[in-house]
Amino acid sequence: MNGPRRLALAAFLLLATPLALAQDPPVPPAPPAPPTPPAPSGPQGPAAPATKEDAAKEDDAKSDAEALEALVLKAMPLVEKLRGGKFASTPPVQPVTREQFIDRYNNDLARVLGGEERVAATSRILARLGVIEAGADLRALLGSFLQGNIAANYDPQTKKVSFLPGIPRTLQIMVHELTHALDDQLFDMSAQIKTWDGSFDRALAYGALAEGDAESIEMRFFTGGAIVGQPLEQLRLQADAMGDAVLRQQFGGTPPALVLAFKSQYTEGLVFAEAVRRSEKKNGAMDAAFRAPPASTELVLHPEKFLAGQDPPVVLALPAPPEGAKVLVSTTMGELGTRIVLLAKGMAVKDATAAAAGWGGDTAALVSFPAGEALLWTSTWDTEADAKEFYEAVKKCFPVKTGEESAKTTRVAVQRGPVVEFVEAPLDALPEAVEMIRKVERR
Repeated sequence: MNGPRRLALAAFLLLATPLALAQDPPVPPAPPAPPTPPAPSGPQGPAAPATKEDAAKEDDAKSDAEALEALVLKAMPLVEKLRGGKFASTPPVQPVTREQFIDRYNNDLARVLGGEERVAATSRILARLGVIEAGADLRALLGSFLQGNIAANYDPQTKKVSFLPGIPRTLQIMVHELTHALDDQLFDMSAQIKTWDGSFDRALAYGALAEGDAESIEMRFFTGGAIVGQPLEQLRLQADAMGDAVLRQQFGGTPPALVLAFKSQYTEGLVFAEAVRRSEKKNGAMDAAFRAPPASTELVLHPEKFLAGQDPPVVLALPAPPEGAKVLVSTTMGELGTRIVLLAKGMAVKDATAAAAGWGGDTAALVSFPAGEALLWTSTWDTEADAKEFYEAVKKCFPVKTGEESAKTTRVAVQRGPVVEFVEAPLDALPEAVEMIRKVERR
């Protein structure tokens, strides 16, 4: 792929097309403009711009908006031909500032996760799993990363395409964003987002479907269809190489493992979309995938299982907490999320990938007990051998605490057949936490 690789945050709420500037420091916000004098009132009509500089800015903004609208009209027939399907209406497009984008992102994150308390609890469970530092704020980390990496996005809530300042207004980017817009008009992305129910796995799986489809159409346009002749095995090797490269980079304060989760929606999504689109029904198979999206990242990572209708995820349901306890947040990590956790804890890519393979279902929860907060993570695996491999990985990545540390918080990992249970809890909360995880129901 020529030029810098672009990133995306599709799985978290916004179908965004970031620019691959992740190794560069975030772009600082522009200094505030001086206050504009109040416009005179009266019958003379709208006030003229206060200064020549203001007038020039208005002209530039108008020209930019007109150029974007023209680009939409140019891209629409290309997307319709490549994707298959017709736009019901012309998607609106607008230039936005980085600050406007981040504000909207912050609001959407809280809305989708279920409120401010769940945003904070999600930060803490990811910290307990080692994906982010203890005490770190997930929203702040993501906002910092996006400040310097976002280029354009399609928002399924507002139904608008947005371009940020300083980003080339290219047909290639517009083809990508309008693929999202067409998919949304055809399949109602907002309705699907509502079904995630806080599942990290479902969010990443749907993000890979959406971003993979847009990436597939973009690359078919960009390469003149040549990507169709590239074997899926080569695309898989490219995805793996991209993952390796991310883990070796620095992204300011944002952990590489968190960035990898976002980038995987492009890289793994492209492999998935091309596998689906190259099947017998071609674009019709992608339509079917949007009507019945992959229920887990396992099906994204292994598209042959999705196409064959095999291996749906097992649902593991937590029991009601004991009196005085409260489930603060629960989620499903999935095969990709499990791999991300192991990578964040320092496991080699090859080993983490192997340990997460064979995933069958999981649930991870942060539970507040009277003695303190505890992490409960239970998973089921396709075979006992798969469970054994993951159990050994957990013991390596989450070693038992000793000395003074064990007096405050202790860890217990147990394998029971195809099930692996992991608890990290204050010593006084451990009995209740273990009893609770043992009562998880398989559905």
